[in-house]
Order: sequence, then structure tokens, then C-alpha cells
Amino acid sequence: MSRWLMPALVILLAGCASNARHRLEGSAPVAEKPVQAGKPDQLQFPATIEENRWQGERLLLAARYAEALPFFERAAAMTVDPHDEYYNMACCHARLGRNQLAVDFLWKAYEAGVNQYPFVANDADLASLKGFAPFEEFMAELLRHYQALERSGGAAIFVEASALHEVRVRLPDSFDKSRKYPLVIALHEYGGNAGAFAALYDSISYKSEFIFAALNGPYAVPESDENPGGRWWWLHGAPDDGWNRSRAALVQAVLKVRERLCSDYAVDERNVYLLGYRQGGTAAMMICSGQWRHFAGLVAIGSHHLGELGPIEGDFDVLLCHGRKDEKLPFSACEEAQGLWRGAGAEVTVEELIDPSRIGADTTSAVTSWLHTQIQERSGE
Repeated sequence: MSRWLMPALVILLAGCASNARHRLEGSAPVAEKPVQAGKPDQLQFPATIEENRWQGERLLLAARYAEALPFFERAAAMTVDPHDEYYNMACCHARLGRNQLAVDFLWKAYEAGVNQYPFVANDADLASLKGFAPFEEFMAELLRHYQALERSGGAAIFVEASALHEVRVRLPDSFDKSRKYPLVIALHEYGGNAGAFAALYDSISYKSEFIFAALNGPYAVPESDENPGGRWWWLHGAPDDGWNRSRAALVQAVLKVRERLCSDYAVDERNVYLLGYRQGGTAAMMICSGQWRHFAGLVAIGSHHLGELGPIEGDFDVLLCHGRKDEKLPFSACEEAQGLWRGAGAEVTVEELIDPSRIGADTTSAVTSWLHTQIQERSGE
């Protein structure tokens, strides 16, 4: 068995909020793609909740409000938590001048869990309702509820502080201090943790020897979640600038881990890779989009790209693993990321997964082969 080392690295912690337009709580939006629209009785709805949500949101952002409604209705009927769908339906009705229907769906959204008064009060899609008596009554109740939550839960603030942050490091069985090794830094999915994700090393290391470091996401997932663990940026309840500040802090945190590992171990800095699954893959792309010079390449599994991506001036390789039947994130997110990274100048490989719901044999095989090829080529062996 490989030896375990678990150094505690001092890095920067921070928090952030999502800036998604109409997704009140959740991940950042992805780019638009062509959508099908028509009369409700002529529509062929997608099979999953997520695809219906994407269709509705894209139509809403395109100001095609009447066409967006059936997709939100379909998604609401398929989920036990329809607060986003009800809220978006309220926005559509407001844009269409159906004031009372809009207020009715705002009440439905409120009863399903929407409580973010500042967001609702400043939403341009609801601006036409201001002065409408039923809407003002709703907003008064929403404000009372929001203020009660604020008093009971305390103020949400962004705190920057140095703290111990667990990193699980796996060394090759035959680790030799006199030689240099490639390094793979791994970022787990939302709700995961470094301890569980470190086990991935056993599945992907059989072709090449490298140091594998799994980080804990710095922001805790509440214990009420099914799988308590960590996440890579603060999604809920932050000030308006929390999203950007948290992303910047995350980049610096990962770079600090890279620096520490390169200092503590003999690392071949031609072969340093960032690997992430789901939210971790999105974080990996986000980090490398501005800091690609610190890495030879990245692996993103079941993830999507967000943020800006400037030109890449050197040799940078990307592996995107995604399934066409992925119910959490459409395959179009992978295609968008592929286009962005290729357009920036990266060499991109796409592997289609058979079972996108987990990191299975098809995933580990693709990652192992890709990493082995990259390491061999960059090492000149």
C-alpha cells in the first residue's frame, strides 16, 4: 500500500455567494444554447429536471417569457423543491403583465423556501409589480420574515483568516527523496472531503508514479445536507462582492498548497496538474483560467467552465470527462468548455462517460491514460 502523509497547510479561508441570475441558491450559470419552444401541447420536454430548468432559464434570459413557462411548469412537477421554478414563473408572469398570477407564484415560492428579500426587491423582472397592492403586501411579509431570520441567525459577513486546512498527501510506494515526482492536486465534489477523495489515487496511479494531494473544500456544507463536507466557494447569504472575493481567495489557497508541496517534496514542476470532480472540476477550470502558468494541465470531470478565459501562451493540456446522459449537468456544458479552452489555445481531450453518476472504471481509465501520456511526454521519457 502507498504511504499516507497528512500535513496541515496554512492557507487563506474565505466565503462567497452565487451571482446566478434567477437561480437563488446553487451553482453558477452556464452559457446559452439553442432551445426548442412552441405551444405547450406541441412541446417535447426533456427527460430530466435539470434540462427543463436550463431550457426555461435560457428562454427567460432571452425575454421569451411565454415560451419559458411550460418548461418551468414541467420542472416544478418533477421536483420536491420547486422554489426556483415558482419564482421564475412569477418573473415570467410579471413580464407578461399578469400581475396577480405573478404574485400568486411569489407566494408559492415563498412557501417553498424563497426568503431573500434584497434579491426579490431588486429584481428587474418584478419591477412592474411595484405599487400593485397584492405585491406590496407580499413584500411586507417577505421583509418581516427576512428580518426575523437575520436577527436569529446573525449577519452574514465575509471573513478572511489564516487557518489550518487539511490536505491528504499520497506518496508512491517506492518514494525516493532523491528524485523528482509529478504532482496531482485534487479537488472533490460539493459535499465531499479530502479523506474520501484521496482514495482516487489507488485507481489512477498504476501507470505512473506521482504525488497525489487531496484538499478539503474550505467552506463547510451544513450538517443538514445528505453528505456533509466542504465546497470550494461560499454560495449562500454573502454580501454582493462575496462571490468574487471568495473565488480570488480560492485561487490563492490552491496556489499556496502547490507552493508548499513543491517546497516540502521533490516535485517535477514541469508536471503539476489540477484535477477536479463536479464542483471541484469547475473550481479547477476557474483557477487555471487565470493561473495556467502554474500547471501543466487540468482534468475536469462532470463540470462546467465559468468566468473569463484569456489566451494561453504556452503548452497547456485539458481533459474533460462528461456523460451525454448526465442528469446533473447537460453535456452541452462540456462542449462549451471544450470550445473555450481550445479557443484560448489549449490542447483539449474529451472523454464521454458511460456512467456519469460516479467516478467509475471508464473515468479512472481515461484519467490514468491521459495523465500517463502527459507525464511521459513532459518528462522526455
